[in-house]
Amino acid sequence: MSPIPTSEELLLAAIDRGYRHRRRRENPGVRLATVKDQLGLASGSASTRRLRPIWDGLHAAGLIEPSAPRSQRLWRLTSTGVKRLQEARQGGELKLPESPQHRDWREARSAAGEEIASFRDELRAALADTADLLVIEPPTDSDSWREAGDRLQGACSRVSWAVYCLSEWAEPDDLEADIAPDPYRGRRSHRRW
Repeated sequence: MSPIPTSEELLLAAIDRGYRHRRRRENPGVRLATVKDQLGLASGSASTRRLRPIWDGLHAAGLIEPSAPRSQRLWRLTSTGVKRLQEARQGGELKLPESPQHRDWREARSAAGEEIASFRDELRAALADTADLLVIEPPTDSDSWREAGDRLQGACSRVSWAVYCLSEWAEPDDLEADIAPDPYRGRRSHRRW
């Protein structure tokens, strides 16, 4: 885990990147938990307690604000906060850790590279066993066919996930949210393998 940042500018940069990377565009701001994730911090209360004075200072200085009336749960930069962040970026003093969306892409790509050979072997075995069912006369019971179908579907899905992560999922850019188009959303969930 990263140390707690002492720079207000680094915290502003994390709020900004969290806002740009939000999955739901209708959300008018980001949660503190999202900002901690952008900073590579643990999600527990200890990091919240240590960040709170900096966070409260940003709020008191008018650099961040709750994004909805009476809301303390979603936050965004104010125009003054945006200006301060731009100045800090021009000074070259900001270095955020790897973004969560880039980390997900990197981990999925790595896992796919490690697993694709075994996924392909699993699919070959499932195809061979299903081919064996085709030569049995009279045909076997329906449960055997249902199991073969489920096995083939699972094996094909795992190969599909690996191929997508290795060759179709473009490396994300930190300037915007990396959101998969609808038909590909499930293919990014490498932890399900």
